[in-house]
Amino acid sequence: MAIDTWYKPHNPEQRPPWLLDRKLGGGMLLMDGTHMIDRLLWHLGGKVVAVKAMNGNPVYPEIPADDTAMAFLQFDNGIVATISRIAYRTGITQYGADYFGTNGQLKYRLPYGPHGKTASGSVRTRSGSQSKSRIMTRSRISSTPSSTRWHPAIPPR
Repeated sequence: MAIDTWYKPHNPEQRPPWLLDRKLGGGMLLMDGTHMIDRLLWHLGGKVVAVKAMNGNPVYPEIPADDTAMAFLQFDNGIVATISRIAYRTGITQYGADYFGTNGQLKYRLPYGPHGKTASGSVRTRSGSQSKSRIMTRSRISSTPSSTRWHPAIPPR
């Protein structure tokens, strides 16, 4: 199971006009939700076979584009995941994910915006051991063979 979150201030006065109009391709789900789904596909493998989602603009009802989106995704390999993308008027940025597997949990938060400084994460195993570490940089991730990527449904070797 995986939970992917991305919460940040909307700041509509700083956004390009197209982002504030659903008819022009705007909204948080189209802008950021696609990246969240792509990240889940990369980490979890498999294909999405079912989706239940809702989006809307409860925070900024005056803007004709969504500021909030939540989705439940089911993968063909049996894994399920949620994405939660919320843009708010004021708050603290959160960008990251939690992966729960048969032998442990992986949690990471990525630096994002003025609140993000360094990426960090932690792993807790079935035996109860826990480790915290800096998350790999993008260059190290892109050079990591797919066979060594952590997969929550497959126990680590």
